[in-house]
Amino acid sequence: HEQGQFMPNDFAVFSSAAEQSAFAIGTAQLHRDAQEKRQMDIELSNAREVQRVLLPQEEPVIPGYRICGVNVPARVISGDYYDYLDLGDFKHGIAIADVSGKGVPAGLLMAMCRSSLRSVAQGLSSPAEILSAVNRQLFPDIREDMFISMALYILDERDGKVAMARAGHDPALWYR
Repeated sequence: HEQGQFMPNDFAVFSSAAEQSAFAIGTAQLHRDAQEKRQMDIELSNAREVQRVLLPQEEPVIPGYRICGVNVPARVISGDYYDYLDLGDFKHGIAIADVSGKGVPAGLLMAMCRSSLRSVAQGLSSPAEILSAVNRQLFPDIREDMFISMALYILDERDGKVAMARAGHDPALWYR
């Protein structure tokens, strides 16, 4: 000790302190990671709830028709979307869409699609015009690797005729 040298017992004490410090640091990092995961889970749960609210809360009442939809996401948040639109003059819109990808980016794009559809639908009369207007609004803000496919049906309850337009979406099964 007098010449600045460590004794064998000193090495054991330092080694023990280093091991305990490493263990404490590791535990603190695990705790921080677990806290961040809990926070992320809460945020995803909130995002799922927001997305659930954006989907129709009740089915449209149209005499002579029974229309219903459900969305069961593969993950917490999805890019699947459907909606019912009251277009006035006894006309009802039914939209079905799918955003490429999954998770938060798809959910955000789905919310943008819903807002765009609802903002343009009231002023236009044909499904093709509505989908074209939605495309014009969304296209500038969508990354190259993302897309939305959509089908829009407009039912006229007075004569039972349905007009339909698709934007990359598979045709729906029509059952009578």
